[in-house]
Amino acid sequence: MRIQLDGKVGIGTTSPMRKLDIRGSGSNSMILSAPNNTDYIDFRLGAGSSIGRIGLSGPSFGDSNYGTDDLFIQTETEGGNIRFMDNGAATRMIIQDNGNVGIGTTSPGAKLDVEGKVEIGSGGMTINSSHQNNFQISTISDVINPNFYFAIGNGSGGSTHQPIFWNNMLIFNGSGNSWCPTCGTSPQAAPSTVDRADMVVTPAGRVGIGTTTPSNILTVVQGSTTDPIADAWTQYSSRRWKTNIQTIESALDKVQQLRGVTYEWKANGKHDIGLIAEEVGEIIPEVVEYEENGVDAKSVDYARLVAVLIEAVKEQQKMIEKLQDEKTSTTAELKQTKQSLQNVEARLAEVDNLKMKMAQLEAYLQKLLVTTENQTELKKTNSVQSEISQNN
Repeated sequence: MRIQLDGKVGIGTTSPMRKLDIRGSGSNSMILSAPNNTDYIDFRLGAGSSIGRIGLSGPSFGDSNYGTDDLFIQTETEGGNIRFMDNGAATRMIIQDNGNVGIGTTSPGAKLDVEGKVEIGSGGMTINSSHQNNFQISTISDVINPNFYFAIGNGSGGSTHQPIFWNNMLIFNGSGNSWCPTCGTSPQAAPSTVDRADMVVTPAGRVGIGTTTPSNILTVVQGSTTDPIADAWTQYSSRRWKTNIQTIESALDKVQQLRGVTYEWKANGKHDIGLIAEEVGEIIPEVVEYEENGVDAKSVDYARLVAVLIEAVKEQQKMIEKLQDEKTSTTAELKQTKQSLQNVEARLAEVDNLKMKMAQLEAYLQKLLVTTENQTELKKTNSVQSEISQNN
């Protein structure tokens, strides 16, 4: 041990750098011993009462939560925090006197408040809470009216902050009043403010968006302010999963019976166009879904109507092609008839020409006949005159 003139004490060193500088090797470089209570080191600022303490608890130290031989770090001043700092004196982690732990933040608002990216290894993460055994994520500390809330609960026990539906996954968007207006000690029925649940996944695997009671594998609330939109929506349709495949018959007749309508939605007065499910169900029941009573229609699968429209167009195309064939045949017949008429007209022209020539011949013959008769009369006259001359 060495005590310097400047008051520095060195144990295991001849050049102490602080008031007390202890150096050594092996497993027992320094030992503090207090056999009946605890071993600890106190740190005090000047002559003040602020004390920081690092020690090892004994069987009679503190309350019953301490175990024998627990290593502890303690601040005995109210409001004192425990900070873990880097070599630049920047706080990397803090444990506040209220038990809140902050990593990357010096003002944690929850038991664990992490500012920055968190990575969880292959072992995963398990959260077990006495608060309804729920896993909850909220963007603010107010879980009654959060801006965003995510909860998974099994519904054991009662609490004023329990999820609305038990064994569900719920996502809430903070607005309006408390998201659990009728909390109690038993599983909750549908609350009065169901609009608080933006999405729910039920134990049956049904997903509800804007509704907490999805009736289908995916249910989007009716009358939402915006329509769902996506790049694509495809349906299972392989031959591998189908049997008794038949072509739709009388598709054109079915389409002709459908009635396209315009209307306004009762919920919001929005003007729209479409079909009436009850009317479609009487013609093509395969594309209409009904309520559990089997009477009240609920929806029309417009996409599946494409199959009917395809066959209707094909039937109509066959009718068009038949009419085109008949038109082609009729056109050929008309062309032939026209040619025949032209031939008849040519023959008639020949007949007219022949008639004209016959008329000319008849006129000539008539003229010739008159000439012949005149010559005969002349001969008779000459003969008579000759006889008279002879008689004289």
